[in-house]
Amino acid sequence: MNGATCILAAPDLSVEPAIVQLSAGASLRIIRRCLDAADLLAVASIELQTPAVLSAGLPRLTNEVVAILQANNRKVIGLAHTPADIEQLRALGILSVVTTQTPELTLTDLIEVLQEIAIPIRGSWETGAWQERQESIVNEERPEPVKALMNDKNTGQVLSIWGPPGAPGRTTAALAIARLIAATGKTVCVIDADTVGPAIALLFGVVEDASGIVVAARYAQRKSLRNDSLLSVVRNVADGIGIIGGVSHPDRWEELHPYSFRDVLKTCRSTFDYTCVDLGAGVDPRGSDGEFFESQRFSVATAGLREADAVLAISLATPLGISRLLNSLSLVCNLAGKDIAIAIRPHDGVDTHEAITTLRSYGCAQEMFEMPSISTNEVLQNLGFTRQRRILRRRKDRWTPLESWAMRRRHGDGSTTMSVPTRANL
Repeated sequence: MNGATCILAAPDLSVEPAIVQLSAGASLRIIRRCLDAADLLAVASIELQTPAVLSAGLPRLTNEVVAILQANNRKVIGLAHTPADIEQLRALGILSVVTTQTPELTLTDLIEVLQEIAIPIRGSWETGAWQERQESIVNEERPEPVKALMNDKNTGQVLSIWGPPGAPGRTTAALAIARLIAATGKTVCVIDADTVGPAIALLFGVVEDASGIVVAARYAQRKSLRNDSLLSVVRNVADGIGIIGGVSHPDRWEELHPYSFRDVLKTCRSTFDYTCVDLGAGVDPRGSDGEFFESQRFSVATAGLREADAVLAISLATPLGISRLLNSLSLVCNLAGKDIAIAIRPHDGVDTHEAITTLRSYGCAQEMFEMPSISTNEVLQNLGFTRQRRILRRRKDRWTPLESWAMRRRHGDGSTTMSVPTRANL
């Protein structure tokens, strides 16, 4: 029997010391015994391909830790003592689980799993030049994806609002879209995902004992994020509109992880008709998949772009604003993987049509329209905003393009050029 190697992180299991002792005389080499998830990640960052064996009770173990460990096809095996442990490990994304028995039997089963060989399905080339996806001979059937368990008809839409540096009006646009959507009788949640300048909770005067988005992310880490737990961190600020505040201070951006944020957005889909995500200006060119201890401040923005059903880029009509948009637009499009609409915000009397013409001359083929000239204070004042909409809803007005872009995500077929009926143009 060939030898096996692993990193062991199961300090809470009573059989762990005996497994370590017996492994010396068996065909298992334990690189290190880890006491918590941080210790495990430290060793894993050096032993890049060594399998990790861990228990459900490992301190500080989260789904982010498991996702990082599983990078580069590393084998991650769970040790479970009870059915509850098995359920928790599978919730974290660990599908290969060994149930503890006596130390001797547990060690034997563990070595067998570590030495398992993936058998290629029939039809693969013997040369290895081409192979279909391989199935493990010991892993159980994979659970049904979460999305398949949801009612597609009730799945809400995620709209991400992004813009380059220079205060182009991302937050104002997100709140304006929320007002337009709520006016049609739909529910909408506005999430402050800006890790540089969070402001939505402050603008509404909402005082939070703890950051709403961070609390929701921690629920997601513990796999306890449900509709009711999500609603516990949502603050209602108007009819049909709730907000989830951003990080309590820009320097605490590390408390918000992209893996947890994606779970938050998935839960928002089953809770609200629409979710508007206010993203920061920065995006990470490497994407949102972290490498061990690399800190990526803009990973959340990248996750917001990737998870969105539609992305709106806000830019000032000034030459500087257009230049900043062009510098980042291609990267944002690549990360989002979808067409992005562009809203040009008037500034200092600059002609927005001239700005759109400039973007067209640079090869931008995205849908473009003028962002209504409105201040953040006007959006926050519900009565003033409603009165303005009541006067103008009888005809096409400056709000029509923005409302049409937002509402077609549910009522349209996804085309970025179609015209759909809205309350503004009926």
